[in-house]
Amino acid sequence: MMVSILPVLIAACLSAYCVSSGSVLATPESLPATFQVHSNSSDICLLIQFHVNLSVVYTKASHPPIHVLINSANRGKFNSTGLCSERKETLQLTWTQNNTVADWSLVFNFSQHDKSNYNLNEISLHFELVNLPGLRNASSNQSLISCPVGSFYSCKAEQNLVLNSSYPSPVTINLAVSQLKVEAFRNGAKPEFNGIMVECALDSGLNKLVPTIIGISLAVMIVIALVIFIVTSQRHRIRGNGGDYQQI
Repeated sequence: MMVSILPVLIAACLSAYCVSSGSVLATPESLPATFQVHSNSSDICLLIQFHVNLSVVYTKASHPPIHVLINSANRGKFNSTGLCSERKETLQLTWTQNNTVADWSLVFNFSQHDKSNYNLNEISLHFELVNLPGLRNASSNQSLISCPVGSFYSCKAEQNLVLNSSYPSPVTINLAVSQLKVEAFRNGAKPEFNGIMVECALDSGLNKLVPTIIGISLAVMIVIALVIFIVTSQRHRIRGNGGDYQQI
């Protein structure tokens, strides 16, 4: 009976490895949403795929935080528009937020300073609060992506940003982006990421770490199973060969 423990543990480890490597089917809520911006022709100039978690937290007032998720399950709630030009491309996602008069919008601005590279140089949020009517703005101006033209950027790991206002704000705005793929200043009508994939530093470290952890866990579980099997076999052998022993 104990012989069956070993294959069971091995199967459990392999199952855990499959889950960690993303080979199992994911739910729609965990899958990224895909958006396109078209030029005047049928070409797609900007193609982006991501999972976004936007959090708006009040710093002083006792109001509950506001959470906005963007994924494949609720992609239809967001109206996407954009701009294609020689040096600048923009994706704007607009949606109706609960109990507000004005719509909210999240804007991603890409720029191309030369013909060899493009950057995601700004993310901004235009929003309205229920208790404080009137549009407000918050943004992050740090360079988030740098990628050669003709290639696409990929980052599965979660990246966290703080969107700041140029004036005092009653809220703190955090933006978490994961499962990101983006190709800007592109040509072609097919919604496919082309060229060489530029991987973020977070992913390159994670891809090396996860198999190592899984491999160590698998080895430890196999050793434990072997020890249990050997100890149990010896006990059965002693009972079979020695008969009944009188304990002192």
